[in-house]
Amino acid sequence: MLATLAGAPTGVRRSNELHRLFPTTPKRTLTLVLRRLEEVGVVKREVFAEVPVRVEYSLTPLGDEFVQPVRWLTERTRLHPDELEAVGAKGAHVNPSAKGCNRQSSSS
Repeated sequence: MLATLAGAPTGVRRSNELHRLFPTTPKRTLTLVLRRLEEVGVVKREVFAEVPVRVEYSLTPLGDEFVQPVRWLTERTRLHPDELEAVGAKGAHVNPSAKGCNRQSSSS
């Protein structure tokens, strides 16, 4: 959600636009997530007294700070897709939650 807001050309997304970007997420769920992000101070919600009412969401400076590592990781994946695919292929058969895959020594 934060990365979606950060990716807006103007830094602002309207509520209907967010609903279109997350079509499988119920509107109620999306609204609750946005309200929670607003409560913790990472998203700013602005309501315009128009007919119909317009609601816009944008990142606060704190929200933008949280998005920076996501941007960094995204850029790294764009720069190194072959290496990541190779690593993923090597580890695809490993299930760390499977019985017998505990990495801690049983002798301690």
